[in-house]
Amino acid sequence: SMTVDQLFDLWIESPTKGGRARSASTRYNEIGRYRRYIQPALGKLQVSSIKPKDLSLFYDALLIQRLPGRSKPLSPQSVNLIHSLLRAMFNWAWRREYIKENPALRADNPSVALSPPVAPERSSVSEHLEVLWVENDNLALAIWLAATLGLRRSEVIALRWSDIDFRNETILVRHGVVKMPGEEFQITD
Repeated sequence: SMTVDQLFDLWIESPTKGGRARSASTRYNEIGRYRRYIQPALGKLQVSSIKPKDLSLFYDALLIQRLPGRSKPLSPQSVNLIHSLLRAMFNWAWRREYIKENPALRADNPSVALSPPVAPERSSVSEHLEVLWVENDNLALAIWLAATLGLRRSEVIALRWSDIDFRNETILVRHGVVKMPGEEFQITD
């Protein structure tokens, strides 16, 4: 007799499959996604009453703007993120025997063709770096590290001089720094 709201509260507080707590950025994004899209439409429903067709119709409504308070339809990629969240929640409930089957597994969610990442042209990066080395060498170094090593922004920000071994010519990337609205900066693994 658990509602979708109750299931979400239990799921978001539970550890991941690896036994760790969810990262601050994951929690922030999943809570926002749930509150904006899922809760208004499904939050008060009993988890055991939800069928695959209910989720398929919900996804259709998101794609063609049939939900109250929505000014425009969502992209298939956004709906797919919502589907992934619901699938994870229902899978968690199924493994704990709150429900007999995961309705999200048979729901018809939009397919999204992922395009491969496209790196900026080498000449463009070089031109920007030439200007930055003159204007702001700290920023130039950060961009050079990101461009040459493929580091994420959060990883570049977390680097310390102690992470660089000049003798062995290695950089140890151990952490990232993330900032969520309304929260302090957090160090991630």
